[in-house]
Amino acid sequence: MDNLRQPSTDEKHITRRRWFLLSAFRGRRGATAVEAALVLPIFFMVVIAIIDFGRGMSASQLITSAAQQGARRGMLDGGTNTEVTNAVRDMLRTNLGIQNSDITITIQVNGVNGNVASAVENDRITVRAEVPFDRVSYGTGFFLKGKKLRGESSMRHE
Repeated sequence: MDNLRQPSTDEKHITRRRWFLLSAFRGRRGATAVEAALVLPIFFMVVIAIIDFGRGMSASQLITSAAQQGARRGMLDGGTNTEVTNAVRDMLRTNLGIQNSDITITIQVNGVNGNVASAVENDRITVRAEVPFDRVSYGTGFFLKGKKLRGESSMRHE
């Protein structure tokens, strides 16, 4: 028993202060639970919205890149609408995991729906790709439900 030392006056003071601080917050436990119940759902909705919007922005950039890829195929001599469509679909399927049936592709020559095979030098080839946001969302897509993500690219035929 001789090895046990008695706490000094300073240590007793620190222990009393710690006890006082802890007892002061005991009555706030219920208030903290209510505040958390009110704030956490809003916080998680904001986090989910940020993730959804981020995914939408990323997918939108990939759709634009796919349209550029298609326009590159269409601007070359001997290019066909099938090659353009396949280039866009392949890129979107590879990068976003989208089914071909979910992709809408429009090909225009000089602002009119047409065939890139009949385009001549300096004709403007425009490729538009459109995908429903619901198909690229990680979650439910609640925040952008029913919206379509679009990408477009125009290039001159060589």
